[in-house]
Amino acid sequence: DTADWSVARMTAPGVVAVAVSPDGRTVAAADETGVVRSFDAATGAPGPALQLPRPDDARAVPVGLSFSADGTMGLLGYSNGFVAIWDVE
Repeated sequence: DTADWSVARMTAPGVVAVAVSPDGRTVAAADETGVVRSFDAATGAPGPALQLPRPDDARAVPVGLSFSADGTMGLLGYSNGFVAIWDVE
């Protein structure tokens, strides 16, 4: 039943990948430059933004974003196989 759903507006330009934390409290959005922005899933309020390391191949673009199962790490994968990993906490 969609009557119980709520919608929060989150704005992040150039988004290419989105992930939800395992606890459902945080949404992360990655843009084409490798910047990952976090948002409160309930309110849409922006949290910190993080510029992640980029691969040496300038043509590589982010293609996937995920949290680890326990929510302590974030992972951003690129089209050339490069993966940036960071501590969420």
